[in-house]
Amino acid sequence: MIALSRPVNILGWAITRVAVTGRATGIDFEEIKKFSIKLGLAVALIIGLGPLLLSPIIRMFLKTESLLLFLPLGLTLFIWSLTGILRGLFTSIEAFGVLSYTATVELFVRAVCGITLVLLGLKVFGAIAGSAFGALCVFLLLFGRRRYIVERYNERKQQGISGGGFSSIATRVFFIALPTGFFLELDLLLAKRFFSPEEAGIYAAAALIGKGLLMFSTVASAVVYPKLVEERLSNKGVIAFLWGVGIALLLFVTGYGFLKLFGEPVVGLLFGDKYRGVVGLVPAYVLALIPLAVHLQVTNYKGAIGGWIEGMWLWIVLGGYYLSLELFSSTLHSYLWAIFIFHLVTAPLSFFILYLRHNKGKNKS
Repeated sequence: MIALSRPVNILGWAITRVAVTGRATGIDFEEIKKFSIKLGLAVALIIGLGPLLLSPIIRMFLKTESLLLFLPLGLTLFIWSLTGILRGLFTSIEAFGVLSYTATVELFVRAVCGITLVLLGLKVFGAIAGSAFGALCVFLLLFGRRRYIVERYNERKQQGISGGGFSSIATRVFFIALPTGFFLELDLLLAKRFFSPEEAGIYAAAALIGKGLLMFSTVASAVVYPKLVEERLSNKGVIAFLWGVGIALLLFVTGYGFLKLFGEPVVGLLFGDKYRGVVGLVPAYVLALIPLAVHLQVTNYKGAIGGWIEGMWLWIVLGGYYLSLELFSSTLHSYLWAIFIFHLVTAPLSFFILYLRHNKGKNKS
């Protein structure tokens, strides 16, 4: 469910970039809306029906007990994709207040419905079905505010320089953002291949906390994304990027300090006595993710203004990331050093390539 939800996030970024670019070129909102609906429906059908059509194969691979689990899974992913259309449009007009309260409502509804259905005996089916109810609730809330998008879009519409066709823009965003999704999950996926079950379990527990901080840091990416699309490499655009980097660094430094001081009770609360070995690994894992958090802010910038060359660079970097993890997989701590050093080197290189290409184009114009 987590893996298949990645295209939904990318869908939102693609629609945001299309809407901000369209607004800057004076394109009517109806044209933006038509393209966004077509793109969203295509993604919704692929990731919503995909698990249902491939459920027998997935069931065998993951050793799940029931094919019925794929019904709420597919429904949730389908509704999330439709919601991704609206979230992308609301993000393009920087309506973060609306997005914030609807996200809170979604979490509340998911919790209430999920717990209720589990207590009624529906087990995992009920837990996943709770997510479907939460997704439907937030879709209806955002759909009810759709006129607000049109009003804000028209208020901020201005003449500017064209950034290419909508299909080309959306495709570039997907091409750039897909390797970014692998950056987030590759180390955990490979840990199950490189280490013993006990070590992989400890690593996965530490990753649960570290990746939680990493996901919080991406909130800064969502907030600055429309400004990056609109301002590009102007002073305002660079300041917005630095703001996102600053928030990510502050979050991780604070998290690292907190875990160094209170890691043992936190791990005990989350995992009990079974994973006491996590206590020493969690702060090191969080520290190792700091360059990756910065790199994600850079890739967010690439998704906002970048093109095929930036995307190709990230796919090459992903290949190098895999090789680095493979080479330094002798121990958990050498594995963490590989994550830290690799992104410490590649994050500034990624920004340098982006800045050289687009600053050169800006100077020419």
